[in-house]
Amino acid sequence: MGSPAARAQARRAHVVFGVAVGAHVVAFLLTSGAWRDALALSASFVALVVVTAALVTLRRTPTVAWLAIVLGLAGLVVYHGLWQVEVHVLGLEPGTFVVTTVAHLLGYVLLLTGGLLLLRSWAAHDAGAVLEAGVFGLAVSLLVWVAVVAPALDPSMTAQGRVQTMVVLVMIGGIGGAIVQGLVLAPHRRGAIGYLLLAFVAVLAGTLVKDLTTSATAPLGARWVLLNWIVAYTTLSACALHPSVSAPAPPGLRPARLSTWRLVALGLALVVGPTVFLVQNRHETVTPPLFVAAVTLCTVLLVVARLGMLARLHDEAHRRLEVLADQDGLTGLPNRRALTRHLEGLLARVASGAAPGAVVVFLDLDGFKAVNDRFGHAVGDDLLRAVARRLSTVVSPDAVVVDGAASRAPSSGPMASRLAGDEFVVVVEADPGLTDDVVARVAAALADDVVLGERGVPVHASMGTAGVRAGRRVSAQELLDEADTSMYAHKRSSRGVRVYERKRLQSA
Repeated sequence: MGSPAARAQARRAHVVFGVAVGAHVVAFLLTSGAWRDALALSASFVALVVVTAALVTLRRTPTVAWLAIVLGLAGLVVYHGLWQVEVHVLGLEPGTFVVTTVAHLLGYVLLLTGGLLLLRSWAAHDAGAVLEAGVFGLAVSLLVWVAVVAPALDPSMTAQGRVQTMVVLVMIGGIGGAIVQGLVLAPHRRGAIGYLLLAFVAVLAGTLVKDLTTSATAPLGARWVLLNWIVAYTTLSACALHPSVSAPAPPGLRPARLSTWRLVALGLALVVGPTVFLVQNRHETVTPPLFVAAVTLCTVLLVVARLGMLARLHDEAHRRLEVLADQDGLTGLPNRRALTRHLEGLLARVASGAAPGAVVVFLDLDGFKAVNDRFGHAVGDDLLRAVARRLSTVVSPDAVVVDGAASRAPSSGPMASRLAGDEFVVVVEADPGLTDDVVARVAAALADDVVLGERGVPVHASMGTAGVRAGRRVSAQELLDEADTSMYAHKRSSRGVRVYERKRLQSA
């Protein structure tokens, strides 16, 4: 978000937020009655238009998340419109129409769903940490309800109103915790996530203040609670317009290490529900046991999901370690360990007659030390990687080593490996009578000059071979030693590697 265009777009989002909130606050101060209550309808409708326009014109992604937010805002527009009709046109109690309650509930559920999907996309590199923060927020919000909110509610408040307040507090508390963690994990999207957090905080504050100020003389709570809904809807507009929504993730984002205190926090979150249940059994019950059980079950399921993530991460790490154990760190080719295991398996099949034979080609680059001495080890490393790429095409045209990263060593079939230093080994399952053909393929792969920066390096390699026919039993080390001895006999007659500048290569 450092470009001038991005900064200008961010300023526009802030201006839209400030102007929209300011205009509604002024209207709130200048109006009363039905006109004042209509401001919630106005704010939700403006947010619906702005978010829809951002989704269509700015191509906001993920589309499903923004579509859920649009549908949620549409449901809340319907709710506020019907609320106006019930209270100020027909003189009925709010929520008399079933569709009003359904639109209200569905609107919030869709907004919460959209917010979670956005957060999942924005902090995908460490979804586990987000989940942990959500679990912790869920547990803390349950404690806040039991210790602070429930005792402060008016005794005349209906059971339906209490349940609604409990659900909103716990749900938004959990999601709010996840959003706060998202602010830490995705600094490149701090602007958009900050607006999203403000929206959820405003909804939570509005719900709590409304219920805490509800009384016989003020059945709808304090009138200024309306400002919370205005802020909540307007922040969604600013979030959709903020450029950090589509900001690319910086390189190097990785999951944070799972520390001891994070595990302790998960453990504490698990015991909150049972603790609340036991304490309330000894005192006057304020919170329905079924609700406590539901929150506890939700917490357990989220912790199980987190443990599942950790199990998958462990499996992936184990697979990566297996690959690294069999892989040469510089070239990405299979290393000596992988070569020995592969060759032993092949020779076992050869001995049993299941394979026609085995051919081993042992290569040692001629004059490689001269390249290192003259141009430095960095150029020498580049040369080794180039040879590795070429040898990989000999054993499999589709297996190309790029930037020192290759797939795990094959368990069967041909193999090219780096033994050590400038020594390479090619293993092919074939009758030893085809040895010359294998050598010709290797020589052809190394025939073209290797261009490294401004230098052209024609590669010469001394090669030794060894083979074993079907039915003969021989060890992997014996076969490698035989090929190694043959290679050194060839090296004594080798002329080495010639190195020259690219301009000479182009003029040749």
